[in-house]
Amino acid sequence: GLEPTGVAYETFQILPQMGSLKSIDMVTPSPKGAIKLSLRRSAHAFDLDLTSPNGTQGVVGIPGNPKRITMNGRAQIPTDRDENYTTFKVDPGESKFHAEY
Repeated sequence: GLEPTGVAYETFQILPQMGSLKSIDMVTPSPKGAIKLSLRRSAHAFDLDLTSPNGTQGVVGIPGNPKRITMNGRAQIPTDRDENYTTFKVDPGESKFHAEY
């Protein structure tokens, strides 16, 4: 899920654990403003749309081992990767991730 890693959500991380759900939409209030998150998955793709307020910094984890990941339509180089997630640092604003498996 979404959890703070610093005081008042100034830094946060998103590590989706969707179980059997195909989609999740959520809004999390923070002192800096709302953090909006939308997750969608299918057999061969995963989409994560994030809107985060000014003054925040996030880390987004894309589950599994995707073949290709784009953010806002551009191919991305991950910040880190482990057996569960490929992670990226994100700045405030809109970040739209698309992963293909």
